Amino acid sequence: MMPAVTEGTGLAWQDRALCAEVGTELFFPPPGVSTAAAKRVCMLCEVRAECLEYALRTDETGYEHGIWAGLSPQERRALARKRGITPPAPGPALYPGAATVDAAAAAGVSARTMQRPRAAAAAVAS
Repeated sequence: MMPAVTEGTGLAWQDRALCAEVGTELFFPPPGVSTAAAKRVCMLCEVRAECLEYALRTDETGYEHGIWAGLSPQERRALARKRGITPPAPGPALYPGAATVDAAAAAGVSARTMQRPRAAAAAVAS
């Protein structure tokens, strides 16, 4: 059996996440589309706690996009403030001003895939 892609990265919990079985489109809906179904999936997920900590402490979510651990960007920002967590500065994106999920969509890959080549993306953007 081959090891999971995230094994040894501190992200192995993502391989057990229900969202990995559903598809990212549900968790990154266009503006105005309900997020209720994504939130229901998150509430049933065994790795919701890990997902929440990741979402609050990394720039992949940018605090601006998608449902992570059952929370909207506004809910994540409020929880981070309540916990005294300062969001990290955004990392380099594929193109200037782009959030990771936007860059991923433009490239036709997942946001998680965009996290892997951060250094290469920075070189391309400069």
